[in-house]
Amino acid sequence: MISTDTSNIDSQCSLFNKKRELLASLIQVTQDLGGHTHCLQDMLLLARPSQEYPSKVQHYKDELDYQIRTLQEKQLLKRSDKYDSQTSHLLNSLLEFINLIQQQVNSDEEPNEFSDEVGLQLDEFDAVTKATIGIRIVLQNMGVFLPPVKFGFPQEWISEHIASLNETNHKLRLKVKDRIAELVYDAEHLLLNENLPASIRENLSYVQESMKVNLEYLFHGGNISHLPFDFESLDITATPTSTIHEHYIQQQAAQEAKENSTQEIPEKKPGFNDKLKRWLNTSWKTRWRDLD
Repeated sequence: MISTDTSNIDSQCSLFNKKRELLASLIQVTQDLGGHTHCLQDMLLLARPSQEYPSKVQHYKDELDYQIRTLQEKQLLKRSDKYDSQTSHLLNSLLEFINLIQQQVNSDEEPNEFSDEVGLQLDEFDAVTKATIGIRIVLQNMGVFLPPVKFGFPQEWISEHIASLNETNHKLRLKVKDRIAELVYDAEHLLLNENLPASIRENLSYVQESMKVNLEYLFHGGNISHLPFDFESLDITATPTSTIHEHYIQQQAAQEAKENSTQEIPEKKPGFNDKLKRWLNTSWKTRWRDLD
């Protein structure tokens, strides 16, 4: 926790920014691993004996490049065979790194951020699995039904790996919520410092309120890849920009309007405000998840 000592504002702000950078890295790892899990779920569809694809992936055919969508049947079959092999190859190359991330999370260590090379492989894996399904849907619309893809991994292994990754994703999500809540707590104490420069106070207030919104969003089950506020890259010691100021003023106005409104709007899930209040009044060693 950041100290309430007013003697060294610079070091306290520096510590806050360092923790914010670690949070940004953790969120990126969580988003990347979640994306990989989604790719595996698509891969499982390709390996199932039944090659009927649910409505949620039907749009993959529309996302194919125009050149692919307009290929003749023979060319589509050739492209499909190529993508089947490419998907399996990419999974093999990613497995070692994904397993390392899981080990780090299970040992409560700080997970390594994905390297640029691994990030590119993940993007390619995502694109290829979607294209593979999209091509098969196009072929089915032409009356051509292909057998399931044989990846070199049993269908059961893919299912078990997805289950394992879902557990890791859950742990990472809990860790992210803990870190966000901790920064909300730290911001609360920094703002008590009367000697805090006005520029830092304005940025810090904006960051704190944004983090509260993001935390509530996650509290209600929101997708971590679509956080309402992209606050992770904001340096509280930087000169406030007009955009930051605008967002903060708009947010404050919206909050005041909500408080002054006579019409009660029920929360999507009761308990967040109460939990946040309890969190801010407990020991900093208490994790957000411990209050559930």
